[in-house]
Amino acid sequence: PVDKPLDFLQGFASIRVADLPDGVVRGNFDASVPVLLNKMGLTLPRAAAVAANSYEDLDNAVVNMLKSRYKRHQPLSVVYISFGSVITPPPHEIEALTQVLEESNFPFLWSFRGDVEKQLPPGFPKRTSSKGKIVPWAPQQKILEHPSVGVFVSHGGWNSILESISGGVPMVFRPFFGDQKLNTRTVEAIWGFGLGLEGGMLTKEATTNALNFILSTEEGKKMRQKVGVQKELAYKAVQPNGSSIENFKT
Repeated sequence: PVDKPLDFLQGFASIRVADLPDGVVRGNFDASVPVLLNKMGLTLPRAAAVAANSYEDLDNAVVNMLKSRYKRHQPLSVVYISFGSVITPPPHEIEALTQVLEESNFPFLWSFRGDVEKQLPPGFPKRTSSKGKIVPWAPQQKILEHPSVGVFVSHGGWNSILESISGGVPMVFRPFFGDQKLNTRTVEAIWGFGLGLEGGMLTKEATTNALNFILSTEEGKKMRQKVGVQKELAYKAVQPNGSSIENFKT
């Protein structure tokens, strides 16, 4: 009946079937508006966010329902991956990393400088689209400062290390050349807020172990605390009269 209330939907007890747009539960289902609403309904579950021309206090029930379904990632949960602007790991290591990302529950953001269609396994971006995003470039510093990011998988370049310190994010290293192996060893063995991969390469087992260690163990929390201390010291150094500012003046 058209006067039936939609009380089976939270917050809609005062709305009746008769109040719904034509074509939703009765009328012309092929009209433009019901077709649009149907497409929107099919797309919403895949959305990362919903923008609405309204304000929260006008209809808190609807807003809270949307918030419960479209949550941002939990703090310290996202794996950020970038091997710099020059390096792309060899195919077998890319394959291992994609297997880890696909089979784990970790959300991820991958700044991938290669050809996604040619260098990643067929269908990988689509199969992981609900928890992962692959981009050709990313504002790395801003990403590492985001509270959702829990670990940085990196080549171990010095600039990346400094940016990870500034964001307070522990690191997993796959070094390739130059100072990267030395940097990896320094961060892991001396400063204590990063891990080199077992065997020095991206294998499925080594990558899984490293990510689990940093994101899911007490030792990983201690790493985060250590890099947090360095973060505070780094910011202090660039404040007025900080050591970096004074040294630059000198």
